[in-house]
Amino acid sequence: MNKLEALLAYQEADMKLLDYENKLKNSPARQKLLQVKNYLLEQQDKWKQFETETLERQGKYEQLKQYYDQALSDYKLAEEKYLGITSESKEDIDAIKKQYENVQNTLAKLRRELVKIIKDMGDSEQMVVKMHNSVNSAKQEFTELKEEHQKELDASKDEIEKTKKKVLSAGKKVDKELLELYNKLRQNKPNPVALVVDDKCGGCNMELPYLTRSKIKENSDIIIECENCGRILYYKN
Repeated sequence: MNKLEALLAYQEADMKLLDYENKLKNSPARQKLLQVKNYLLEQQDKWKQFETETLERQGKYEQLKQYYDQALSDYKLAEEKYLGITSESKEDIDAIKKQYENVQNTLAKLRRELVKIIKDMGDSEQMVVKMHNSVNSAKQEFTELKEEHQKELDASKDEIEKTKKKVLSAGKKVDKELLELYNKLRQNKPNPVALVVDDKCGGCNMELPYLTRSKIKENSDIIIECENCGRILYYKN
């Protein structure tokens, strides 16, 4: 077995392991599990934001309530003063009337703001219930999917371990520098070793120059990379 044959045998074992790992990674259960996990993380962020907004809303409510109570007290005093007008001059009456109307308008405005914020707080309570139910349902689904995916992992464990041993065993027969080149190419290409088929690179399907084809056919142990995709070329007699 020459250097390239050893590397090709290593790639076959490596690709088989990659296929097992990809099947587990892309299984419907795992994909759904990731979706539910992301949903729960999003809900955590939304809950933190909601808590912040709720605290701000409560603080605003308490402040508005103080303003409203003070405005109500001012309104009662202004009303008593307005209703108790007797012999004051026209200017005094107009001033009292204006003060009364201003306090009345302020009170009405604060009342509207309080009604709105109370409604918002009520809507928030409904949202809490909705979020709570939704998150509990998602947590239950997450647990079930996690168990399902774990069963997939357990079912494939022996075969994956067996394949990993084959990869390690095959790797020991490959030249160290050649294996380093393979691993470097492997980062961007799942099959760094490409068979030459019909004078073309089996990886990118580009036709190889005549000189390149000749060198590979004359010396099956020579290391030549595809000028187009960079894969290690292998010619099978």
